[in-house]
Amino acid sequence: MKKFIAILGIALLASFALAGPKQLTSFGAIMNHLKAGGKVNLVLDYGQMQLKVDNEVVESPKAIGGMTLEPWEFFEKGVVRNENAYVVSSETHLISSARYGFVFNYVRVRIYDNDKVEVNAKYVTTDYKQTVMDETFYGEVSKKKGDKKGVGAFAQ
Repeated sequence: MKKFIAILGIALLASFALAGPKQLTSFGAIMNHLKAGGKVNLVLDYGQMQLKVDNEVVESPKAIGGMTLEPWEFFEKGVVRNENAYVVSSETHLISSARYGFVFNYVRVRIYDNDKVEVNAKYVTTDYKQTVMDETFYGEVSKKKGDKKGVGAFAQ
């Protein structure tokens, strides 16, 4: 009996390890997970989103990025003259760009209560004097794997 319980325990642990991350398929699911103290990882498929540069739609790059919503802030509808409630997170990293050399890579993500997502990416020179790239991508929270909306959200 002890062997059976031990094998059952090992099997359960193995099944949890192989289960993979849980996909969050709506703004509500993302907010519930964040409010419960969980972290949310985003997978951003830029090629599946609409890209605007200087208010003109241009071809999106075939690139994928990822970030964790940490830290994050929630703004209810109307708090900052916003039409929709949203959660926002940003991060900045020093990177080495083949085109620009060392720059700060700033990424801000807003996820709206209608499941629309806005991703703003900027490269800023290390002396903070010039923005050498500024792109805004528009997508949606993916409802299932492979639905080509551009933004996968996963519970951590």
